[in-house]
Amino acid sequence: MKYAKLRGAIRERLGSEGVLAVKLGMNPVTLSKKLNGKTDWKKNEIEKTLEYLVIPRSEVYDYFFAITNEVDSYDFFNRAQEFIDETRNKQ
Repeated sequence: MKYAKLRGAIRERLGSEGVLAVKLGMNPVTLSKKLNGKTDWKKNEIEKTLEYLVIPRSEVYDYFFAITNEVDSYDFFNRAQEFIDETRNKQ
């Protein structure tokens, strides 16, 4: 999963990935792993990131579930469905 748009928003709105890591209460290395697709994002981390970057929930797919190739498409649908299901259960 590529997070180019998310990285751009982080730099534009917070100045650096390190600032977001602090806001999320995580080690910058952990955030780097998430942004490099080595570790999955948790639902609450996605929600907090949207809040800190002032990104509407309606745009979550553009930042967290963007399809970059055919291999990502399977992962996209699974992760997007999990997010939708969890969000519905929260309401």
